[in-house]
Amino acid sequence: MAKYAFLVQGANDYELLTPKLRLRKHGCWLVTEKIQFNDIERANAFSQLKFAQLALKIMDETGLSEQDAAAAILSPDLDKLRVVAKFHDEINEYLATVPNDDRTLAKQMTIFMRSRAEGQMNDSEWTPLLDWSEDDTQVFTEDVSNKLATFISSERNGGRPVEDDDAGEDGAEGAEGKNPALSESSGNAPESSNTKTTGMPAMDASPLAA
Repeated sequence: MAKYAFLVQGANDYELLTPKLRLRKHGCWLVTEKIQFNDIERANAFSQLKFAQLALKIMDETGLSEQDAAAAILSPDLDKLRVVAKFHDEINEYLATVPNDDRTLAKQMTIFMRSRAEGQMNDSEWTPLLDWSEDDTQVFTEDVSNKLATFISSERNGGRPVEDDDAGEDGAEGAEGKNPALSESSGNAPESSNTKTTGMPAMDASPLAA
C-alpha cells in the first residue's frame, strides 16, 4: 500500500464480498486502477489491430470479402479452410495470443482486489491483501464475481449503483447472468457474430473498461 495513502483517501468505508473478505470504498476509481486498466486496454487494442491486418492480407491475396475473411480467421468452414490454407500458421499464431474474455475479466478484477481488498485471517484484524493473485481471483464463485463486478461498476459511477438504463447508455451489459460492469472500450477477442453485417468485427465492449 502507498506510504501516504491515508493523507488523500480519508476514513474507509467497506463493501463485504464474503464474511471474511471486504473492499475499501472510495466513490471513484483510483489512479493506479485506471493506469492498469488502460494497460490492459492497450494490449487488447493491439490484438484488434493484428486481427484487422491479417484479415486485410487474406482479402488482398484471396479476393474474399471482409465478412468471409473475418470468418475464415474466427470460425472457418471447410471451403474457407481450403482458400486460406496458406495462412494457417498466421491464423493459429493470432488465435493463440488473442485476449480471452474470462482471462481479461480476471485480470481486471485482480487489479481491484490488490488495491482494495482486506481479509480477516483466523478471526484476527483485517489485513490488506496486497499479494492477491489472478489465481486467487479464478476461484471466485459466480456470486462473488458478480458482487465484485457490481462494486467496480458502482465505484466508476461515483459510488452510486448503476441502473440497467444507465448501464445501457454506457454500453454495459446489465442483463441477468452477464457482468454488470461491462463498459465502453473494446479489447476482447472479436466474435464471429460481429461479422454478419459489417464484415470486420466491431470493437466489442470489454469487461470493466475505464
